Amino acid sequence: VGHGFELNDAGLSHAEDLRATDVGHGFELNDAGLSHAEDLRATHVGHGFELNDAGLSHAEDLRAMAVEHSFELNQKEAQLEALNDEFWQRELEWSKEREDLKAELEQARQEGAAAAAHINQHGTVPAEVKPTLRSLVAMAQAVEADPDGFANVPRGKVVFLLNMLQKLEKPKGKVDPLVKEVATHYAGVLGMQEYLTLADILGFPKETFIKLQRRAGRRLVWYGRSPEVFNQVSLENEGDWYVIAADGTRTIRRVGVQVSPETGAFFTNVAFCPDPRHHPLQTELHLHQPVPKIDFHDFVEQIQGLQKGGLVPSSMNLSGLNNQSNQWKPFVTVECYPLANQGYKAYHVRIAFAQWRWRGFYFDDGSERRQEHILKIVAYATDCCGNELAAMIAEGKPSKVEITWGVKLVGLKSGTFFAKCFSYSGTMHVPDNDHDTRTGMRALHNSRTAITYWISPAEQLAESVHHVASWAVIADLRDLLGDAGRYLGTVIDYSTFCEQSSDAAERLFSERLRTQLYLYKDSLPNCGGTILFLEAIAAVVEPVRNPQFGTPFECAESLWKGLTIIRLQRWYVKTTRGLTLDEHSISLQFYNTTEVKVQHAVNFYLVNFLDQFTPFATRQTIEQMVRRNSLRKLFDTRGCESTFSWLRGELQSVNFTFDEAYSKLAANQQSARAKAKLREAGIRVEVPKNKAKTWGTIDAVITPQYKAFFELYYTWTYAEYMEKHEQCRLKGRAAGIALYEKLVPGFKAPSPDQFEPAPACNDVLVAAALVTKPEDLPLDRKAPDPRSESYPHDKQGAAAAEVEVQKWEAQAAVFGSPSVAQAAIAMAPSVSITSPPICTNININGKSASATIAAIAGSGEVVAEVMADAAITEVERLEAALAAAKEEVEAARGGVQEAEALADALAQFQL
Repeated sequence: VGHGFELNDAGLSHAEDLRATDVGHGFELNDAGLSHAEDLRATHVGHGFELNDAGLSHAEDLRAMAVEHSFELNQKEAQLEALNDEFWQRELEWSKEREDLKAELEQARQEGAAAAAHINQHGTVPAEVKPTLRSLVAMAQAVEADPDGFANVPRGKVVFLLNMLQKLEKPKGKVDPLVKEVATHYAGVLGMQEYLTLADILGFPKETFIKLQRRAGRRLVWYGRSPEVFNQVSLENEGDWYVIAADGTRTIRRVGVQVSPETGAFFTNVAFCPDPRHHPLQTELHLHQPVPKIDFHDFVEQIQGLQKGGLVPSSMNLSGLNNQSNQWKPFVTVECYPLANQGYKAYHVRIAFAQWRWRGFYFDDGSERRQEHILKIVAYATDCCGNELAAMIAEGKPSKVEITWGVKLVGLKSGTFFAKCFSYSGTMHVPDNDHDTRTGMRALHNSRTAITYWISPAEQLAESVHHVASWAVIADLRDLLGDAGRYLGTVIDYSTFCEQSSDAAERLFSERLRTQLYLYKDSLPNCGGTILFLEAIAAVVEPVRNPQFGTPFECAESLWKGLTIIRLQRWYVKTTRGLTLDEHSISLQFYNTTEVKVQHAVNFYLVNFLDQFTPFATRQTIEQMVRRNSLRKLFDTRGCESTFSWLRGELQSVNFTFDEAYSKLAANQQSARAKAKLREAGIRVEVPKNKAKTWGTIDAVITPQYKAFFELYYTWTYAEYMEKHEQCRLKGRAAGIALYEKLVPGFKAPSPDQFEPAPACNDVLVAAALVTKPEDLPLDRKAPDPRSESYPHDKQGAAAAEVEVQKWEAQAAVFGSPSVAQAAIAMAPSVSITSPPICTNININGKSASATIAAIAGSGEVVAEVMADAAITEVERLEAALAAAKEEVEAARGGVQEAEALADALAQFQL
């Protein structure tokens, strides 16, 4: 019972404790739940306030933006309304102007009708018409002043319109320079009578003005060299490069006479000295060959003496400037003189080139041209006849005398010809491409030679197979083609003696002909050899003829390819028994010309690259560099040939005298300048139809790829550029060998060292002079004067040339005036530039001097006794002069001895 009560009490106590504990936990949980509920409620209310605030703020922002957009919209609507109002206002104004213009037009029609009636009745323009002309003149002036606003109207057309309107208003007003040039040009083309009719229609200047323009033009073109024309080109130069082109043509051997009011009478068409350093200017011609004051009989003997002494030449020389940087600039004649019949040597050609180089930097009196007026003469272009070819080879090959003097060489290390840096830029003597093309045509047509590429061994075949270039293949192809071969008509109808058609030569070496020959290669005998010849010549001439042929690298590969084929063919002929170069290969002249052309083309690319490091580069642009790299105007004497052709057409004769040619040169220059200015003014100048394709090629826009090539100039070093051209040489050589072996089955090319000339750089002196980096250029040097004793002359060539000059001087002294040689030599060091005298014809017994002298020159024989007496007299005079010179030498020696004695006495006195 006790234990039961205890257990009962313990159970009750434990139950009470458990109940109390449960109630405590319940209160704690209830408090925690209430507290958490309160926290959640507070958090919810807080988030609600925050969301409410954010919503109110965003709503305020949206409301503000809506108000702002509404304001902007109102502004736009206001602007649109304003523009609408302005449009309608202008529409009203335009409507009014249209009505006014209609009224003015109607009034102008009425005034025009009244003016026409007035002119028909009175022959003058009524005064009330002039205000309308003034308004038209003002409109034309506005167009001319703002050409950008009238992009579709060429400036030239506006100039002529303005000129016509101004002449209607004021007949004696000023004339625009473009109108002057064009008027002078068409006056020469049409003749004065026909031109005056055109001038009256278009308001061009009349006869008096044209005569003044012609006289001004004649005063620029001098007899001999024209320094004022050269200086004018120098002043107008815009950083362009120039090529001196020189060529000659035959003339009638006829002496002329001109009279100068300042100096008296002098003979014309008397040969100049072979040495260009002794050529007189026009202002000294009265000293060069004066007309003595003698009776008519002695006058006849004087002219017969000139003929007998060979002083009346049968040819003339013409030199001019080709603009290498701008294909459209006209050819400018700067020299024209009668060429000596004998004594003219290769050394004299080189001296002429050296003088032009020097004149690019200096005036005739020795003063320097300003940097912006320097004429950069980069090349001297001639044909490849005799003296010119010899000079070309000597000018391109390294010379120890020149290298010792300081001349640097620009070219490849594997080359044999180089551009020479007498100044800070390289120059070269180059051949004419058209001459070479025609020479290739003659080589194929030559019946005395059989250009042989390979003969198969007789033991291998039953019958030997000859691979020869044959003209008969071309004739057979034309027959096979029928009507499709009509374009070969001018090629087949070929005359060896008088053919000068470059068009026919271009057709012969065209890709069209070679493609057709490939189709008949197996059916035409010797077709492979003929194709190989055409491929070789085309690979050499086409990169020069076509300005769009490709980049300099592509041109170089083609040039080396053609030269490799020619070298291989000559090697085969030289190493094959029974074959000779005279009978089985192209001429040595043609081969040398091709060697010079190919190597100088690459040298020119290198010179152009180096130019960016010279003082001249500050005036260059990418556009000029691109156009300048075209080889078309580098190997080019077409300016001389076109001038000769123009002269024959103008004089209506195949043959003419030097005086006749000289009298027309000014008109030729004025015509060329007028056409160039018309083209610059936007006027289309028509070209001959047979030349349209060539001219269009020159005028083509330079491709972006070609421009991109030149922009790489500024990322390559010169050594890298040289290496790229060396790789082009190797690629071209490989292509030439591959083509040779393809078209001539059985032929195997030898190693290159057997058929290629040895590099000039094998010589240590030459290798040291080669430019391998821009720092090697003589940047502080200008071209030397060939009249100076310090000039690096070719001693052997100079000695041989001097002998010929002395012979010419002796003939001039015996047969001509005694003052010829002395006057020429005295004028050589320096000459003053003054305006030339105005020359007029003299009359003998009422006849013109030219007609009288022509009759004299062609008649009778020289009396031997008279000539002998003259020779004896001249010898006696020379002996007396020699004795006097010896006395002067002895006196000079005595003076030297006396000076040495005084020097010894002075030294003794000082001791």
